[in-house]
Amino acid sequence: MNWLRNFMMGRYGLDQMTVGLLVGMMVFSLLSSLTWFLPFYFISLALMVWAVFRVLSRNTAARARENEKFLVFWNQVKKWWNGVRQWFGKQKRKWDDRKTHVYFRCPNCKKELRVPKGKGKLEVTCPLCRSKFIKKT
Repeated sequence: MNWLRNFMMGRYGLDQMTVGLLVGMMVFSLLSSLTWFLPFYFISLALMVWAVFRVLSRNTAARARENEKFLVFWNQVKKWWNGVRQWFGKQKRKWDDRKTHVYFRCPNCKKELRVPKGKGKLEVTCPLCRSKFIKKT
């Protein structure tokens, strides 16, 4: 194991971007094997070469800058994905409540309000802007 430690001394090693490249390589390799689409194979090969280059690189400052840029991008992707998950969660809740509740939008501030179904005409007060309006449930 000393030879490996000596070999890797001064080299960059693994980071989040390299792991992302390796995951991408595995995805494209799987797609290549399932579809027999040759460009997927070359993309997976290029990602593997890039990951190995990053691990063995001695220019640690440049690799750290690349990793910081990747993390900024990855945090934006995670933020977008969480928004998508919240939207789907809200749609699921609406679907589950469709027999017991009705959803309205406040005509003043456009906030979505949840009101019990089957209560006739109700005077609804928006909790955000305090405007009142009448809706049939």
